Amino acid sequence: MEEYVKAGLVKSYKILWGEAANEDDFDMLLMVEYENFGAFDPNPERDKKYEEITKKIKDALGEEYSKIVMGYDELREIRGNKVMRQVTIN
Repeated sequence: MEEYVKAGLVKSYKILWGEAANEDDFDMLLMVEYENFGAFDPNPERDKKYEEITKKIKDALGEEYSKIVMGYDELREIRGNKVMRQVTIN
């Protein structure tokens, strides 16, 4: 995520952890902030930047990258995605 921030593809990110309210709730959240909704529009140039950064990370980690990614299913269950907006009340 730091590499995506440095490249200007992502504005910021946070990892939030807390107790699940019930068995259907999540206990960890990866929050990614983008500059605007334009980040969700199709953009081959931007996609290429993402691919280049991902390749750079894969190459730097070598075989370790595959081990890390393969272990994701053991570490977590992805519950879904949600798009939200910050609201400022004046």
